[in-house]
Amino acid sequence: MGHKVVPVDKLKPGMVLAREIVGPTKHLMAGKGVELTDRMIDSLKRFGIKRAFVEWERQTEIVDPELAQKQLQELEEGLDFRFRKVAHIPIMKELKDILLNHMKEKVLHG
Repeated sequence: MGHKVVPVDKLKPGMVLAREIVGPTKHLMAGKGVELTDRMIDSLKRFGIKRAFVEWERQTEIVDPELAQKQLQELEEGLDFRFRKVAHIPIMKELKDILLNHMKEKVLHG
């Protein structure tokens, strides 16, 4: 089982969090493994939480293309930053490309 990023307005009761949710004041709102309820989803919306990582199986198809694209861009920027000092080394560039492709696959297909 993998995980997916789901916009809060697309969360459904019964979904299980794959990562904890920390509120705007840095307090824990919900822990990893918690099954969402209508009440919890409403609270997340009220506190301005935009998205959540939920456990994911292929039979559920809630993919927000705009959110996925943003996440991929953030991942690529993070890899660029981490590999900035060794980008000129061919094997390191290849490793970076492998990591990026793996992350893309995870974001898009779980």
